[in-house]
Amino acid sequence: MRILLTALAATTVSFTFITPAHAGFAACAGKEDSKLEKCEAKALKSLAKLRSSTTPYKPSDLDKGFAHLDGDDANPFNTDYHYFGVKDTGFEKLNDVADAANKISAAVRMANYVGDLNKTDKAAAQKLGGTLLPILKGLDASVKDVTEKAKLLAASPNDLVASPMELPKAVGAVGGIVAQLGGTAAKIPGALTAVMPIAKGAASAAVEQAVGDATDAADKAVGGALDKVKLKK
Repeated sequence: MRILLTALAATTVSFTFITPAHAGFAACAGKEDSKLEKCEAKALKSLAKLRSSTTPYKPSDLDKGFAHLDGDDANPFNTDYHYFGVKDTGFEKLNDVADAANKISAAVRMANYVGDLNKTDKAAAQKLGGTLLPILKGLDASVKDVTEKAKLLAASPNDLVASPMELPKAVGAVGGIVAQLGGTAAKIPGALTAVMPIAKGAASAAVEQAVGDATDAADKAVGGALDKVKLKK
């Protein structure tokens, strides 16, 4: 089942279609032979349609710690399973609220990606998880704040448009943002549960590295001191 959720992006203004394309592929799990081929073909067709009208969300828009994933080949939001696309709408006054909603949704999407990545590359997943965990912990407050802002815009839709003809589209856009936030909020606990143990692994690795560096430094200092003693003799 495809869920269409809306928000914003573009040159100055944007609107995001956040469609869990991976849900189509997940539905193919357990199928075999011709049934699997048919299911995957359907999922790919749906994804191709989505890609034709959107552009992949940039991980650096979620956090600068993910900037190394911005390239097309590295961007998890540009993959079939985790695709997350954005599309321009032209409602400038919705821009900030939509961008904030996108960021919240992207954080949950990134949690899905980190969980999958952990199955094949624990070190990389731990690094991403360590960056993502603080963001996830603040999402409940972010959802509440952005939802309130969206509702305020919904109360005065005429302020969003230059022409009355645009009013239905603007109302639908704001409603889509509120729906998007509600759907995302329900997924936050699961995202935290998935990422927390992975991120703790990253923290442990960082501590071990710090201890190792400190030990090496201490060993070098002791070695240097001993060399000086030997020279004095």
